[in-house]
Amino acid sequence: MALAFITGAIGVTISGYPPYMIGPVIFVATAAVLSLFIYAFSTASGAHINPLISIATMFAGLSHPVRSIIYVICQVAGSCIGGAFLRVGLGYARALEVHNGGCFLDPNGPVSAGQAAAIEFMASLAMLMMAFGVGLDPRQKELYGATLGPLLVGLSVGLIAAGTSALNPGYTGAGMNPGRCFGLAAGLGKFYSHDWVWWAPDIAAAALHAVLYSAVPPYTREVRSPEPRSNSQPGPVVGDGAV
Repeated sequence: MALAFITGAIGVTISGYPPYMIGPVIFVATAAVLSLFIYAFSTASGAHINPLISIATMFAGLSHPVRSIIYVICQVAGSCIGGAFLRVGLGYARALEVHNGGCFLDPNGPVSAGQAAAIEFMASLAMLMMAFGVGLDPRQKELYGATLGPLLVGLSVGLIAAGTSALNPGYTGAGMNPGRCFGLAAGLGKFYSHDWVWWAPDIAAAALHAVLYSAVPPYTREVRSPEPRSNSQPGPVVGDGAV
């Protein structure tokens, strides 16, 4: 709820910025907001604030299907509430003008639904690879830990969001959060026939990532425990030159 409201408000605010400022602002704002939300909700739900992450962890076997489905339902419902509050705060005319700060693909613009789906798929797959590599994979916790992981995830999402934000007019870039895209559209009460581009590519990316995650797991180094010393081999004696 709060994440959809804040990110939607940021989207509305930067819609009036000069084009050369939008990408950098999206990067900084997305990285900061997402990192802080992960830090805030990591102990409550494992920072499941995005349906894409919940679906991906379910496919990868890191989250129980029932728990993941409950997470997705709550995420979408909360995003709808946040989107409704944003629309009330903006007024319908202003919210309609700026698409309530959400994901938008102009049906009459130069980007087709197929093109947007291809961008969404690759962006979501790249985000999952980086997010698992620096934070979600339990095998990486010793390398990055709970302190650095959320920041790196935020930076990864911010980088991809900024990089796809100005590909073509009439297209706001990769969403990578179908719950947020749906919630802000629901708050405005305006949907399009091509809104599947915010869901289907994400689910497909999560499925492919799960296959890659299982087939080519991240590198881990096995550390052998020292073999027990045999009773027949006496240990070093102090003063015999052993260090």
